[in-house]
Order: sequence, then structure tokens, then C-alpha cells
Amino acid sequence: LDVTSEQDWRSLIRCLEGEGTGLHGLVNNAAIYEPVPMRDSSVALFEKHFRVNQLGCFLGMREVSPLIEASGGGAIVNISSVAGMRGSRTCMAYSATKWALRGMTKCAALELAPAGIRVNSIHPGWVETDMLLAEDPSDRERQYALI
Repeated sequence: LDVTSEQDWRSLIRCLEGEGTGLHGLVNNAAIYEPVPMRDSSVALFEKHFRVNQLGCFLGMREVSPLIEASGGGAIVNISSVAGMRGSRTCMAYSATKWALRGMTKCAALELAPAGIRVNSIHPGWVETDMLLAEDPSDRERQYALI
């Protein structure tokens, strides 16, 4: 599933509807994190973060929520980041999308509550994943020190 593709989301929904089992939840967990100082960042990198981290969650919520409602309700959980609660050095694009995800989650929660759909976000701190292990080792040590 390419989370940035409306067509992929719609294909997934058609497949799920074909199963006839319903759907009661969605976890939007896809993300990218490519830390670059703001002055060195490009529009392309910023847009890449937006498309995966923000647009992907929007499409997921928009496309999946009708099926969750038709199944009697459920929950959507958006994985944000502690970077969406406070600024973070060298990752403006990532932080901006995670801040936006907080707002999107609040709006979706208000809009989808009457349909029996809870929408929440969680904001984990640094988690040792392949995405973060690809970083500069000196930054990794700084992140470990924060835990």
C-alpha cells in the first residue's frame, strides 16, 4: 500500500468490503524521517515528508472511516511523535507534519464521533527503529541520552 495514493487506499477498501468481515480500526503508522538542517533542506524533501506523514494519514482516515462506520464504529489511531509536541533540531519537515497530524486528529475526532469512531494520536519519543538507526551515529547517541 502506497499511503500517498488515493487509488491504493480505494483498492484496499474494495478488497476489505469484498471480505465482508467489516473493519473496526485503523492505525496510521507509515512515516518517513530524514533529518536535515532547515537551511540545507529542499522543497522536495519537505513535500516528501508531507505526502507520507500527513497526506497518507488524511487519506487513510477519509477512505477507511466509512467502512468503520458501516461496521458499527471503532477507532483510528494516528502515530505522531514527541516531535509533534515540541520542536526538534534538524527535522523541521518531520516535526511540521507531526504537529499537523495532531490537529488533523482532533478535527477527525470531532467529525467522526457521531459515527461511533474514536480518533486519537499517540506521541512516542525516540524508538529504536530502522528509520532512526540510519541516522548519524553522533545524533543517535544524543537521542539515547534523552531516554
